[in-house]
Amino acid sequence: MDGRVQGGRDRGVRAAAAGLWPGSRHAVAPLTLPAFTLPTAADVPRSHFKARPGHPLLPAVMLWALAHLLVCGWLHSILLFGSCLLWALLCFRAARRREPASRAAEARSGAPH
Repeated sequence: MDGRVQGGRDRGVRAAAAGLWPGSRHAVAPLTLPAFTLPTAADVPRSHFKARPGHPLLPAVMLWALAHLLVCGWLHSILLFGSCLLWALLCFRAARRREPASRAAEARSGAPH
């Protein structure tokens, strides 16, 4: 025996674990670079990474969750990363709505608060 599970159930598990598209693991790898760069930009004062999105942690969570959704096809992965993506989208939208225009302009220009 070569270590593979025999039977019809294994085929469904492998298909679900493959993700949405075959080969998507390599396609979503570029999403991880900004997903790991944006959280570090949150701590750097007056950086353009912080000024553009305004809240760099939320876009990082969005990219991270999207990459996992594209790669993982299991139900528990879809529920976990889908809820993380939905949470980040709703928080980002709420933060944009409550942020006053003058503060948003300061954040984009890089001026201290």
